[in-house]
Amino acid sequence: MKLKNASRWVRNPLRGYQIAIIAYLLAWGLRMLLHPFLQAKYPTFIFFLAAVAIAYRYGFAAAMLCALLSIPTAFYFFVQPFGQWNSPEIGDVYTLIVYSMSIILCVAFLELLNRERYNSELLARVADSRYRMMMHLDEDRRFHQDELRRAATVQRVTQSE
Repeated sequence: MKLKNASRWVRNPLRGYQIAIIAYLLAWGLRMLLHPFLQAKYPTFIFFLAAVAIAYRYGFAAAMLCALLSIPTAFYFFVQPFGQWNSPEIGDVYTLIVYSMSIILCVAFLELLNRERYNSELLARVADSRYRMMMHLDEDRRFHQDELRRAATVQRVTQSE
């Protein structure tokens, strides 16, 4: 059975956007703290982790917000020359392509997995409710059969007298 509302697994999308912005700011702060050690290495790695964590909990759209905010930040602050825009070099373009493709693939896979998980939870709820309805109907059927047997027994007893 395919359920149409499996894409609505995120309970509060607005909260997801708020958390995505907070995660982006935390990733930026952490990357700034690590900047003296990392310099120009891995400019997008911390942002990638933040976006994947957001995708797992709050879905594709919130994770894409985090990723889209992180791209200009990473290339402005953590690619040489630091703190200024310059014409992109081939390495910068390669980093941008790898980051973009990686984040899109990871976030899309997490979205699909979360949708399937939510779909299976919904199916389990449907199966449980159907089971409960079946048990209730079976109890009603048995009750009515017992009532019919009692009535037949009473009728036999009254006819024999």
